[in-house]
Amino acid sequence: MRIRLTVPENTSSSLVEKLNAWEATITARDSSGSQLSFVCEIEPGFFRDCDILVRNLQGRMEILAVSVHFEGDTHVDDIADHVDLQPSLPTKGSADPIAQLSEKIQKQTISSAAPKKVEAKQNQCSTCSAVVGDAKEYREHFKSDWHKHNLKRKTRNLPPLTADECSADVNLGDSKSDLKDYSF
Repeated sequence: MRIRLTVPENTSSSLVEKLNAWEATITARDSSGSQLSFVCEIEPGFFRDCDILVRNLQGRMEILAVSVHFEGDTHVDDIADHVDLQPSLPTKGSADPIAQLSEKIQKQTISSAAPKKVEAKQNQCSTCSAVVGDAKEYREHFKSDWHKHNLKRKTRNLPPLTADECSADVNLGDSKSDLKDYSF
């Protein structure tokens, strides 16, 4: 990473010594008044140590670039060009690269030909202790009278009711037991 370090001139020698120990590359130096400013490229692993040192020296640090690459470094774009990042393992009795390639293609064809069973993700409502289907059904559940009723029960530290129990409770209008359970 590329950073700018500004420290008082009288403490700059200890900073330069530490940067050399961290194998940092100092790309620019500038002095203004009693302050020295260094622009350097440092390994990200030394960032915290460098920050602590600069603060102890009554200086300040600025991050100029997080990702700095040198010539010859591997970039993510270069890696994307490679299809198979793992080295190919030699197969039994086939030293010919063409035979190895055809075997790989056959394995890929066989594995991709098998139909994959796609399961819909099941969501669970923690208020009602019920498993609800996909995301659309899950959102609809929150709008239901069953969920709203169990939410009221939850605020009163009462256990949740099943859907049948809730509909029976609401349909019968058993208000006396509700008033006892929901005493204000």
